Amino acid sequence: MNWELTITGLIVIAAAIFVVRAIVNSIHGKSRGGCGPKCGKCGSVEVPPVPGRIGLPQVPGSA
Repeated sequence: MNWELTITGLIVIAAAIFVVRAIVNSIHGKSRGGCGPKCGKCGSVEVPPVPGRIGLPQVPGSA
């Protein structure tokens, strides 16, 4: 067997494992930490406004 074919096969297998793992994690709802948008789990403190700047009204996004 050629060494190029072996390396290509290993790369394809690694990519397939990555895709399957991503699908399984999305089905089971597992995430890798971090903070989701407005989920309420993070105890993040709101940043105080910068003096001299006018804040824009925040509207909900369409996404």
